[in-house]
Amino acid sequence: MKVCPDATRLSWHVRRDGMPQSSSHSVLARAASRFFLPHRRRIALILVLALSTSVLAVSEPLLYKLIVDSLGSGFSGITIALLVCLAVALVTREGLAALIEFTVSKIRIALNFDMLKETNDRLHSLPVDHHGGESSGAVLSRIERGVAGSVQAFSEIALHLVPSLAYLALSAIIMVRLEWHLTLVVLAFAPVPALLGAWASHEQIDRERALMSRWVRIFGRLNEVLSGITVIRSFVKEEDEKRRFLSGVHDANAIARRGFSRDARVNATKNATMAVARVCAVALGGCLVARHDISLGTLLAFLGYVGGVFAPVQALTGMYQTVRKGSVALEAVSSILDAQDSVGDCPGARDAEHLRGDVTFENVSFAYRKGPKVLRDVHLRVRAGETVALVGRSGAGKSTLMALLQRLYDPDGGRILLDGVDMRSYKQKSLRSQIGVVMQDGVLFDDTIRDNIAFGRPGASFEEIEEAARAAHAHEFIVKLPQGYDTRVGYGGSLLSGGERQRIAIARALLKDAPILVLDEATSALDAESEDLVREALERLTKGRTTFVIAHRASALVQADRIAFVEGGTIVEAGTHRELVRSRGPYSKLIDRQVRTLEAVSV
Repeated sequence: MKVCPDATRLSWHVRRDGMPQSSSHSVLARAASRFFLPHRRRIALILVLALSTSVLAVSEPLLYKLIVDSLGSGFSGITIALLVCLAVALVTREGLAALIEFTVSKIRIALNFDMLKETNDRLHSLPVDHHGGESSGAVLSRIERGVAGSVQAFSEIALHLVPSLAYLALSAIIMVRLEWHLTLVVLAFAPVPALLGAWASHEQIDRERALMSRWVRIFGRLNEVLSGITVIRSFVKEEDEKRRFLSGVHDANAIARRGFSRDARVNATKNATMAVARVCAVALGGCLVARHDISLGTLLAFLGYVGGVFAPVQALTGMYQTVRKGSVALEAVSSILDAQDSVGDCPGARDAEHLRGDVTFENVSFAYRKGPKVLRDVHLRVRAGETVALVGRSGAGKSTLMALLQRLYDPDGGRILLDGVDMRSYKQKSLRSQIGVVMQDGVLFDDTIRDNIAFGRPGASFEEIEEAARAAHAHEFIVKLPQGYDTRVGYGGSLLSGGERQRIAIARALLKDAPILVLDEATSALDAESEDLVREALERLTKGRTTFVIAHRASALVQADRIAFVEGGTIVEAGTHRELVRSRGPYSKLIDRQVRTLEAVSV
């Protein structure tokens, strides 16, 4: 038996602070190249422009020197020419700086789009159990902060790194040529800001990780609260949740405040170092001017370079910190992009086209995340067009069996055959297009009724949509709504009743017209009147389709061609309703309990 191996992707370890940590720094390098390499031409342009601005910036103090020195012989034509050169240099530099900023902004927008596209694509392709490990609010917070932080880090580096390096190198060369004694004094102070920045960066990176983890947890909880607001209100927990949220925000802000205070002290020390260096340069330079060893213009140019040297040193220190912070942001994005993928298409997998609907579970076993087995050696053959009901206690494995049928997971043992072919030979998307699903809660999206029904077939005509709605007994209530089929249903379909949502879900499945159908407790949450309407719609939906019905009510079971009783992760008995009732097994006992309950209520 040829089995498709699980797709192997980069695995990530989880830190104690909740942030993912790559097993290798090369992961970050690959993630960076994934997004930056496509823009290498524009980045190269930025480098050229940045070098040009650095050359112009370095020439500025030299022009000041030449202008001041030329004034010794009066305001001459040479002075005017130098002033014109200075003006041209300043204007050109500002123009190049504007062009750099414009180019960087275009790359920022492109990077933001690329990162959002990649993370969105990845989230849609990850297995279902990945999404159960973290709330949607936490994931969205990680994406938002990760993408924003990565793009901001790129902008800072692109705008300051290359100009700072170039200016520092050129300034050092010119300063040595102007006066090497002054250069030694200034360079003695130059490493201090860099050392301070490197020392502070370790705390900053830990702080950035802590803040990322805190905000992810805060907004993850807020998302859960807003999603379950009716439960929060029913237990009168609004004030508790407000306090929990504000307490989390206060703790995160406290971390940020302590960090800002530390950063302020470090920056003040850096600035003090630069001030001392400038004073020393002025003192020594003044002595040299007094002794006529250097001209006043040379001292003026040198003082310009003093500021020019320390600014790049501080900028480079900031770049180091920015890179470290950006790596945290990139980790957050990469934790999604490189999450382990447990279900992937086999090499050479083909599209599933025109399935008849013959399904065989052949000794299927399964466990979630290597926990205890949920399914054990399940064997079940369902003929095309047959309706089979799956019955059993909650947690017996019924829904898990249907999740395997949709290949949301792969079985740990055994296999599932569709029309006699191992389902892993089919591409996942084409396979799921052949399966229609109606769940208990009738999930709808905050869109129009028309778009919700056409969700599985976006190109369906209005006539096809209306025909599906009529078959699902939904057309009658839809036309009474203010905008008819163009009425929005609200978040999760909240503007419709449970029965209306379920009939829309059935119309959606009818329009999809899949040969295999899964009904997971499709009527269990409905009242008697709504259930009758939905049951009629389901009878039309299941006609001619291979149908799996998960249900507990006897009214939903007796219509099935066969019933399989699932207990302890395996099928303990199967047959028609009449056969199983006569066998006096677990199914018969379930029906007896329901009958006794009804008799007790009616007394």
